[in-house]
Amino acid sequence: MQIIKIENNQSQSQNQRQEQYVKIEEIYEDVDRAMAPKEKKETVKEYIKEFKNELESESPDKNRMIEIISFVRDTSTQVASKLGIMALQRGIDIIGSM
Repeated sequence: MQIIKIENNQSQSQNQRQEQYVKIEEIYEDVDRAMAPKEKKETVKEYIKEFKNELESESPDKNRMIEIISFVRDTSTQVASKLGIMALQRGIDIIGSM
């Protein structure tokens, strides 16, 4: 009788980098799902549109963007966070100004 020994030395290394970009459409969907009156949701959407315009302007007004995030935060902290992320993704650091 012969004994066979099998060794299995496997190592697996995997580096993954996952980048996730926040899209304005997702933010509008989050607002629609928020537990808030319809009028409040419409107002928040108007603020989001203004925020987007600031993002796309040549010289965004950081103070106005912070005001918008503060207003939106009362309805949804998730939406407010996503607005902050969008600003950072565009190279606008409003976090340090808050």
